[in-house]
Amino acid sequence: MVDNISDADLNDAIFYSVFPNISPWADFNPIFYRFMPDGNNPEQCFHEVRFMVALPEGAERPAPAKCTFLDLEDDYTEATEFGSYLTKIFNQDYLNHKAMQKGAKSQPNGIATFAQYQESKLRHFHETLNKWLDSEEPPKSPKRKKAKLAA
Repeated sequence: MVDNISDADLNDAIFYSVFPNISPWADFNPIFYRFMPDGNNPEQCFHEVRFMVALPEGAERPAPAKCTFLDLEDDYTEATEFGSYLTKIFNQDYLNHKAMQKGAKSQPNGIATFAQYQESKLRHFHETLNKWLDSEEPPKSPKRKKAKLAA
């Protein structure tokens, strides 16, 4: 299977996101992470794992999938419908989230410093978020110039 996946799909998936809170794993994998605020509590959020599979053309839409809810300290392996190898990855990501939250609070001046390449996604997120928070009206994407076609 891996021979049919481009290098960009394998390496660049960590840079894909839909502002502000959706992260698809990659285009060869139908998993999406979504993070939602837990009310006004900045210390935690809801973490959703979704499978978004395209229907073949002409196929009938199936019934909505069953939702499985886990509590804050539950192990992802309790959600057996995901398959054992995926739940172990979700557990690993959960542990990483805790460490990232702790690290984000460790800056003495309260301002995070992001790595030049590996954390460009985080830097872009915070720049975009700050632009939105500092604006009276929602910022708009810059208009793109139309390319001229050669005659």
